[in-house]
Amino acid sequence: MEDSRYVPVKSAPSGFVLLRDLQPTEPEVLSLTDTPSSTASPASGSATGQQGSASAMAVDEEPQPPQPFEYTS
Repeated sequence: MEDSRYVPVKSAPSGFVLLRDLQPTEPEVLSLTDTPSSTASPASGSATGQQGSASAMAVDEEPQPPQPFEYTS
């Protein structure tokens, strides 16, 4: 992975991984890797009626990602 744009901040990452951008002046190209789930109908929910609400959240309702920042240890 010599050509990787991002590298882990710590050499042995585990859990939440922070990445450092090796090409910060280049524009970022982001893409979705997961297919958004479709809205679940009330009939397909669980007995409590709350299980499907989180997974059925529309893509438009997701919060915005945080702004880029520089991690200093």
